[in-house]
Amino acid sequence: MSSSIYLYQIPGNITADTFASAEVIFDKSKSANLYKIAEHLAIVFMNTTDPFSDDTALPYKVLYGNFIDIPKGDRIFNGFISPEEVNTICNWIRENNLLSAEGFYKLHDDLSEEARKELYERGSDEKENLYSGYVQPLVQFYADALKNKSAIALCGE
Repeated sequence: MSSSIYLYQIPGNITADTFASAEVIFDKSKSANLYKIAEHLAIVFMNTTDPFSDDTALPYKVLYGNFIDIPKGDRIFNGFISPEEVNTICNWIRENNLLSAEGFYKLHDDLSEEARKELYERGSDEKENLYSGYVQPLVQFYADALKNKSAIALCGE
């Protein structure tokens, strides 16, 4: 059974090293829910059938962050993105024209035949629904995190 991937903005000067001991309030209004679609987006962002093949790739980090294993209350956080990396991710979003539907559609249309087949076999949504339902809110979430100078913590719920 897969779970929804949530990204939470973490205000303040928290690093991956201090996250475990930091008192953090997780505000759902400052979160992004990728539902169970993160893997589909990873296939598109990385143009591969194995989106977990390179956990250092920036498109991977957009969706999963840098690996951590930190319990907080009833959640276990498995990803963390520093404010500096949020800036890098926002640059990647701009460079790949993900600020517009047309930019995402081009990325989707330029997929390899293998990646396209993998999405089809997984029952992935149409590109228009992927953009409006997940990519657009994710892009806005990162823009807000950049503006707020926030780190991001990720978990499955």
